[in-house]
Amino acid sequence: MDKRSPLKRVRRLAEGLSSLGLDHVANINRLTALCGELLGATCALYNRRQGGLLCSLGQWSAPPGFVAEDKPDGHICYDVIQQDRDEALLVRNLQATPYAKSDPNVRTYGLQTYLGLRVRCDGMPVGSLCVVYDRDMVPTDEDLEILTLIAVAVGNEDKRKEAEDALRQAQVFQRTLAENIPDLIWMKDAQGRYLSCNHAFERLYGAAEAAIVGKTDYDFASREEADFFRERDRLAAEARKPLCNEEWLTFSDGYKGYFETIKTPMFDTDGVLLGVLGVARDMTARYQAEEALRKSQRLLTTILDNLPLRAWMKDREGRFLAVNRLFATSCGHAAPEDVMGKADLDVWPRALATAS
Repeated sequence: MDKRSPLKRVRRLAEGLSSLGLDHVANINRLTALCGELLGATCALYNRRQGGLLCSLGQWSAPPGFVAEDKPDGHICYDVIQQDRDEALLVRNLQATPYAKSDPNVRTYGLQTYLGLRVRCDGMPVGSLCVVYDRDMVPTDEDLEILTLIAVAVGNEDKRKEAEDALRQAQVFQRTLAENIPDLIWMKDAQGRYLSCNHAFERLYGAAEAAIVGKTDYDFASREEADFFRERDRLAAEARKPLCNEEWLTFSDGYKGYFETIKTPMFDTDGVLLGVLGVARDMTARYQAEEALRKSQRLLTTILDNLPLRAWMKDREGRFLAVNRLFATSCGHAAPEDVMGKADLDVWPRALATAS
């Protein structure tokens, strides 16, 4: 690179930065190469501490046999990371410095000049971007500025990678959670198209998530059911809060269950509706138990009301648990419900209550 052509260097730097893609490894190596080329180096490296080692994650023009991972102590790059300043470190006449013994690369490759700058990620020093020379070299202010700009770009790339890794981990956690609970979970966009669903929901429509995503309830359910689901989505969106309702759902395998469904509208930071999150829990067993209890209570009431005698039941505290209609009317009450939960003194004159 012709250092007498600063415009060309700036143009090359801009082209290099704008050509970065989504591949983190490729981007790091591209930035490392850009640094080496623009600074006319013999070799360029981006080193980072990982698992107790100093690892060369980005390499440009590395010599044959170069060891990409090594213990950090003694390496110039490790000292750059550890130093308490963000200024570039320039070391000339390397063969006459302690690094000739402590850093195996100095003597092995006959290095004469080192120029390195530590890289920060989210404010923390994590690595070093360096260029080395097999000759003496004194960097210009423009060289140092280019090194700084590329080091910042490398730090930003690391930050993007960490953010993507954290997002993937969160997505894996959420997906694992969704797939391992029996509740039906799904998300729709504002137009009612499915965005995702879990395995439990797949059973409802008898289709895999890939076949459900992008479609609506009208593609799987009857128009009456789809209209009902769509109306519930609309009500949740208008209420701008979670809405709960109970409904019967018929599955593709013939199972019909009674479900408690919660639909939560999702909005962006500007308040624009993004879609609806739905969670449905099978309450069939509880519904059946409650229905059996109601039938049992109706049967008991029928039996009591058809007895020709006054009949009642009390708890240990003397409160009425059940009475028949004849008993209630004899106490001067219109219905058995007016007596239940009360004690003798509440339903009988004091003299009769004492006598009973």
